[in-house]
Amino acid sequence: MSPEAKVGGERTPSRRFDDQKANQEKVKGRSESSPSQPQDPRLSEGFRALGSDTRIQILRQLMQGDQGVPELAAVLNLHPVTVRYHINILLREGLIDQLSYRREGVPGRPEIHYRLRPERLVAGFPPRQYQLLSDILLQLIVGSLDPRRRREALYAAGRRGGEELIQGIERSAQLSVWNPERFVHLFLQGALLEMGLQTELLELREDGVHYRLFTCPFQEIA
Repeated sequence: MSPEAKVGGERTPSRRFDDQKANQEKVKGRSESSPSQPQDPRLSEGFRALGSDTRIQILRQLMQGDQGVPELAAVLNLHPVTVRYHINILLREGLIDQLSYRREGVPGRPEIHYRLRPERLVAGFPPRQYQLLSDILLQLIVGSLDPRRRREALYAAGRRGGEELIQGIERSAQLSVWNPERFVHLFLQGALLEMGLQTELLELREDGVHYRLFTCPFQEIA
């Protein structure tokens, strides 16, 4: 019997070879017709730098102001060597800046502090051009209104936005009466945090709340 013939309904070696060759040609054709998309190194590096809980904690601390390694290590309960390791990664990826402070009358090397960069940390994915749109709209407002009416229009728009934000919180929480504790929980630690605003509670009184803001979600267009 010839080796090319079928035996018991099974394919011969030559037939199997032809099938394997055809499959290889299909795979090759798919790889040639579907080239990989170019990658944006800034995007992957930025996300990789933020892929650490420790680095996120460092960035949150720097939202409150410039700090050095000793201060960060004490607050985060980490060894200074560990903090320096993560600081170097954040510096390399351009997420923070290094500053030197020399105290007047104090000898020795200057103190090294670190500061968040003013622009946003990581570009959005996929990219959006909201900043360009906001620049165009602001130019339209500036060009069509005199300075007094411009301020009034912006103030009114901001007030409406704040009222809508509060109304949205009330609907979501089914809330009709506010108090300082609810304000802290729902507004400072809820809505503002979701908007990217870092806050610090300075004083909680029966008749009000004293707090401080550290970040601005409109930094690029302010």
